[in-house]
Amino acid sequence: MVFADENEAYNTYNAYAICKGFGVQKRQKTNNSKGVLRRCTFVYGVWEVTKFKDVHNHYFIDDKQKHLIQSYRHITDTNKGILTSMTGAGIRAIKAYSYLCDEAGGSNNIGFTLRDCQNFLQTKRRNLICAGQRLTNVFWSNGVSKLDYESFGDVVVFDTTYWTNKYNMICAPLVGLNHHWKNFLFGCAFLMDETIGSFVWAFRSFLEVMGNKAPKTIFTDQDHAMANAIRTVFLNFDHRLCIWHIGKNATHHISYPFGKPSFCDKYWHKVLYHCESEIEMESTWKVMCEEWNLGDNKWLDNMYRLCHKFESTNSVFQEMACKSMTLSEFVIHYEKQLEKMCNTEIADDYECARGKPYIMVKNSGILQHAVEVYTHVIYLNFQAEFLHVLSEHVLRSETDGQLHIYIVGTESSERKHIMHFCLNDSTISCSCKLFEMQGWLCRHALCVLTNVAKVTNIPSKYILKRWTKVAK
Repeated sequence: MVFADENEAYNTYNAYAICKGFGVQKRQKTNNSKGVLRRCTFVYGVWEVTKFKDVHNHYFIDDKQKHLIQSYRHITDTNKGILTSMTGAGIRAIKAYSYLCDEAGGSNNIGFTLRDCQNFLQTKRRNLICAGQRLTNVFWSNGVSKLDYESFGDVVVFDTTYWTNKYNMICAPLVGLNHHWKNFLFGCAFLMDETIGSFVWAFRSFLEVMGNKAPKTIFTDQDHAMANAIRTVFLNFDHRLCIWHIGKNATHHISYPFGKPSFCDKYWHKVLYHCESEIEMESTWKVMCEEWNLGDNKWLDNMYRLCHKFESTNSVFQEMACKSMTLSEFVIHYEKQLEKMCNTEIADDYECARGKPYIMVKNSGILQHAVEVYTHVIYLNFQAEFLHVLSEHVLRSETDGQLHIYIVGTESSERKHIMHFCLNDSTISCSCKLFEMQGWLCRHALCVLTNVAKVTNIPSKYILKRWTKVAK
């Protein structure tokens, strides 16, 4: 047999050995004059293997004992993260190990022994203990959270504004959104401080537990240390500021105008939610600052520089932890909250399987398609958008080869929307960016698809799996 490298040869022979019932280890290597590995000897027991013969002069280990072979045992990154978090929360190593064994269906399926677990934790603890001989940071997650992260880990909210526990540690849950538009917990970090180092540790621990799969977008508050940590840990990453936090901070930094409906309705809400282009946002911002004499406000000036990171989301799980909780109590609380979320998701899945929402337009092929694929709550959002198609009109159109450009709007509104539609591959985009923000087509795109292109099904590229009944 020919192998690409030394590791492939070892892994192949080790797999064979485990199957037969014995372990192997590397003992001797031979390199040529150029330093390239030419020969590697594997040994088991006291016998040296120089060539392969499928004949053995020793007893094989029983199938029930194969999981104890040293070359078979390995603690995965996910289990390392869970063990670290559980013991950091005050749970004994033997209980943490038993928990993982139960999750795996028995100690013979987990891939490592209790002694391996204890040795790992002893090594890990040296790096986590500070000068005062106490744990500096803790990250907690479990197998259920990891499974949901596989399906809904594209967007994560990381929030450090929650109550701290009795040890005065910052509670920072990482929260996602499932296919029923319900919050779901991916994990939670307890941090001693809000330094770059602590945030880097939290994000790296999160990635380690989640198999080094990074989210596409993360929502945070305006903490500079957190922003620097994100740039350190995540590459090719989309970082967004949570509008909920921006609004909360605005009450302190621009308290006078923020309490006036004429300011919020005319300017603030428009800047945050309703500007469709950079030019429109800059123009509105300029008039707002001039009319309300906010040109010298340093906080607002900083917000203007960060405006490209604004995104809308809600602060969630306000009662994640309270000041009276120990870390051990928090783990129990976390599991109960997660169980509640899981039960809610099961109930929502049952409702989706049991029936369908009412279809407002019976002869619409697009709505018939949507009700089949989307979960109930997403379908209702989609249908609400579709009903506005009745008042939308194509006001003007242009053609450039396969690309069609449409100006879409209503008779009662001055705002117009620019649609681009390519006949070749049914690619469609709208200046309102609803699909990019929410994940379903907007009324303007649906107007063109139904009235111009005569489409009766939603193009597959515009059905995000995360919003469908088969998201998991």
